[in-house]
Amino acid sequence: MKKLLILAGFMSVGSVFAAPSAPMMAESVPASCKQYHQQMKQNHQAIDAAYDKKDACTMGKLMMQNRQIFESHLECFPKRRQMMQQQQGAQGMAPMPK
Repeated sequence: MKKLLILAGFMSVGSVFAAPSAPMMAESVPASCKQYHQQMKQNHQAIDAAYDKKDACTMGKLMMQNRQIFESHLECFPKRRQMMQQQQGAQGMAPMPK
């Protein structure tokens, strides 16, 4: 059951690692973003290892670290940012700063 919940959580962040489509390639993503993508990928691997060891504390820390990276560097995740802006627009909230 826990694994299903964790997988569901990863599904929401999974689009971060999806291969960019042709239109997305046209949108320029800063070269410095590569390190953030790499760090998040390493954290996901460490989360899997922590799950196998039943180490919830480490899993939580790594998940929070990934979320912090994501929220601090939205310019590195243009597809996800666009989705968030659409959701906020639908809810009548102010748009996110660029």
